[in-house]
Amino acid sequence: DPLAGTYNKLLEDGVKAGTTQKADISGIFDLRTLNEVEGKKTSAAGLGQD
Repeated sequence: DPLAGTYNKLLEDGVKAGTTQKADISGIFDLRTLNEVEGKKTSAAGLGQD
């Protein structure tokens, strides 16, 4: 399961370290199928569909 809530921090840390550029990561997750198959709700943390 993706830990979607960590991706903003990972991006921020990468920008601070100079290894990545600022980017819009909204919409990168579509967890609807995963949630349907697993029968539980994995959150996209505002970065897509859950």
